[in-house]
Amino acid sequence: MLPHGNFSPSDTQQAPAETQVRVNLKDAEDVVCEACGSNIFDMVFLMKKLSALLSPDGTEKVIPIQTIACHKCGHVNENFRPPETEKE
Repeated sequence: MLPHGNFSPSDTQQAPAETQVRVNLKDAEDVVCEACGSNIFDMVFLMKKLSALLSPDGTEKVIPIQTIACHKCGHVNENFRPPETEKE
C-alpha cells in the first residue's frame, strides 16, 4: 500500500473518454403528422385538472403536460401523447 496522498496511476479511476459520433441527418427519417402528413411541429401543453379530493394538499390543481402538436392542423400524434393522457 502506498503512503497517504500518493497514488499510482492504477489506483485512480478515470471516467471513460466521450466519443463524438457524427450523424448525417439526411439519413434520418422525417416524423410526420398522422392526420395531415406535415413535418412541422410546435411545442404545446395538454392541460389536466386534478380535483381537490385527489390532490395531495387538498386544493384543485391544473397540471400542464408538455407535448408536440402539428403546426398545420394541431393534431398530437399518438406517440407524442403521454400514456396518462390517452383517451379510453
